[in-house]
Parts: sequence; structure tokens; C-alpha cells
Amino acid sequence: MSNPSINGAASANTVFYARQALDTDMVSNDPNNVDFGIYFTSAGSATRVFVEGDIAPVPFEEEPMDPTDPFPFPDPGPDYRFSQLGFHPAINDAGQVAFYARIAERVQIGSDIQYINPSGGIWSGLGANYGTYRLVAMHGDQAPGLPAGVVFSGFGDPVINATGQLAFVAYLAGAGVNALNDFAVYRATPDGQGGFTLELIAREGFSAPGTIGFYAGDLPNGSPFRDPFINASGQVAFQANWHSNPGSFGSGGPGIWLNTPGVGNVAVAARRLFGKGIQTISLGSGEASGAGQSKAASSGGQDGRGTALNDNGEVVFVVRLQAIPELDRRVVVASHPSPIMLATDFNADGFTDSGDLALLFEAFDTQNSRYDINADGVIDMRDVSVVLNAMTSR
Repeated sequence: MSNPSINGAASANTVFYARQALDTDMVSNDPNNVDFGIYFTSAGSATRVFVEGDIAPVPFEEEPMDPTDPFPFPDPGPDYRFSQLGFHPAINDAGQVAFYARIAERVQIGSDIQYINPSGGIWSGLGANYGTYRLVAMHGDQAPGLPAGVVFSGFGDPVINATGQLAFVAYLAGAGVNALNDFAVYRATPDGQGGFTLELIAREGFSAPGTIGFYAGDLPNGSPFRDPFINASGQVAFQANWHSNPGSFGSGGPGIWLNTPGVGNVAVAARRLFGKGIQTISLGSGEASGAGQSKAASSGGQDGRGTALNDNGEVVFVVRLQAIPELDRRVVVASHPSPIMLATDFNADGFTDSGDLALLFEAFDTQNSRYDINADGVIDMRDVSVVLNAMTSR
């Protein structure tokens, strides 16, 4: 079993991932060799939502009838079944469930049943009611907000809020996609017609608002993003790494951003920009997602795992500071996206002035990261320029 998630409904619904005792689909190349399922509980009774081998709710266009066909019936399309279910399903207080899964076409070759043409996607629906589940996004779909030919190639586990909105990390492929721009964060909103409208929130290689850099992974093909959080108003908080040079990897510094629908991203905290000496930032329990792998953040407090983003838009996180032992770690609640402290305030007196400029010149032409404001690896006139601008704008 996975750790179960619980909602706040009067009957305390839960959802969890569990292994069955038997392999019931009898597929010879089943990736797990056994069947796993997602289960929903209500009033203490567990009901199967989906088990590997179940028909996946995937919309396919029926092929037109062929009058020359001896059996002139519409072709409903391939028989796609769940081949691997994600083991971090999320649930909200309305009993809506969201999960990632892989699917494949089920075919019979002689006496053997096999899965071919693997794919995957994210689904959402109500409890154990199969007929309510709808595909949110699927491998191979055009990635909304990006150039034609950029498609989804993988997903992290989704999170869900009280209104059924989802947020997730997506892995990209296709036209113009490379190791430096292949991850993105999306919000999915129910469209009232049984589908979802997807909105691009952030992409690797794009400008990271509030910094002088770009979202960037630590390593080639590494995601800069950790699993996001979403609250009841659809705000999404996410942690990411950024780098000052476009087309680079390696962390220039960690940061946290809050996306508000209609407003966009605002930096809550970022190393070297807002936090003098900030070494690390930790937003909740989410881990980097990639190609369908993630470590489960929370769903706006809806799924029993807690949240780092509440419905007031307040974000809570932990920072670890460099060279300030007495302030080594602190828990910070950001009521509004605002800097923790000025990156240019090296002496921590609350201002950027000649004292800070003097400290910067003492470190000039070194690699002391405490004074490397633009995170390019050396203290030079570019860092001096940032301090001078901060002095004149105070």
C-alpha cells in the first residue's frame, strides 16, 4: 500500500494505492507482473476505482462505418488499459480523485495477451464512479501555451484543490525541446463541459520573475521544479532552481514562486536575490518530478498530507542561511510575496549603502558565493553595478 490520503468530508473519504493478491489481467508483458489498484473509501468501506488491466477512459474518435465491411459497425478505437497506476492519488473534500497512470493497448497475439503502444496521462473523477473520470492530459498531446510540435512526454503526480483544479509538473518533448527546456508546470481547470483547460505556469529555460536569471535544472535532463501546491483559489506555489545564464544548467540558486490566476508568477524568496547568504530553501515535502516520477507534494490541504500554501495565499517554507550560524535555519511564513532580506545588504543592517559596497570590494575578484549576486561564479563589476543600483534606488 501507499500512504493513504484523507479529505475533510463528513464521512472522511480516503484514497490509496495497493497491490492485489492476484494478477488478474494475465498480460504476459505486464510491467509489474502483478496488478495494483487505486481504492476509494466511504463510510469505512473500500471500493475499487481502477485496477491495472481496467479499460482506461480515453476519448477516441470512432472510425466511420465502411459499407463494404461484412460487419458494418463503427470502430471504437484501440482497447487501451491501465498498465501502471501512479501510487500517489490525491483527493479533495468533494471526493474528487486525481492520479497519474500509464496505459497501453491490449492485444491478443495467438493465445497470448500483451500490452503495446505504451502511453500515459493524468485522470480525475469523483470517488469510485468510473463514468465521471476524464482525461486531463496525455502523452503526445500538444503542450498548451508552447509552440506547435511541443508535446507532453511525462507527468509528475497531480495535486488537486477544493474546486477540482489540478497542478502538476510535465516533461516535454518535440520541436525545439532539449535538455535545458524540457520541464514545465501546469494548472488544469475544469471547463464545465467534462474537460479541462490547461494553463502554462512556468517552463525550464524561461525567465524566472524576480531574479536576474532563468529556471534551470541542476543537471542536463534534470527538472528545476519540485511538485507544486495549489489552494482553493487556484494559486499555485512551486519551488524551482534558477541560473543567471540562459541555456545553462546547475543551480544559480533555489527559489519559491507563487502563481495567481490572471497575475502570473511572483517570487516569494530566491537565493542571492532576496536572501543574503541563503544556501537552501525547502517548500514542503515535494521532490523533483520527471517523466512520470514524483514524491507527492500536497493538495492544498485537501489530501491529508498537509500543505505549504493556504487558501489566503500564505506560503510557509524553511531557509538555511550561510555564514550566519545563529540564524542557520528558520521557518518563514510569507503573507505576501516579499523578500526575506536584501541580497545586497551584506552587513544585515537593513540598508544597502557604502558599508555593503566596501564589503563587496573586499571580496572582489574572488568566488565567494556570499557576494556573488548574479550567481556567475566570480565577484566582478556586474555585482558592483547591482549594489550601486540598489544604493541609488533606496
